[in-house]
Amino acid sequence: MQTILEEYFRVEKDDIYYSILPTTTQYARNSIFSGLLPTEIEKKYPKYWVNEDEEGQKYYEGELLGELLKRYGRDIKYSYYKVLI
Repeated sequence: MQTILEEYFRVEKDDIYYSILPTTTQYARNSIFSGLLPTEIEKKYPKYWVNEDEEGQKYYEGELLGELLKRYGRDIKYSYYKVLI
């Protein structure tokens, strides 16, 4: 997979990462794009958090990706497009 990504991106560091992701879609998506566990998202970014028993569940992948980039000091332009097929 790295060889494919290197066609489009410069690999600055090559490390192994692991994570524990929940299986509920809302939590899994937000966790993936924020780099945080659901409990951490709820504490750190309450405006992007909706409990599963509340109405208006939304996925904030784009916003959480932006927050992740900021946390890591990446002042870059990015776009997030959700593709539904």
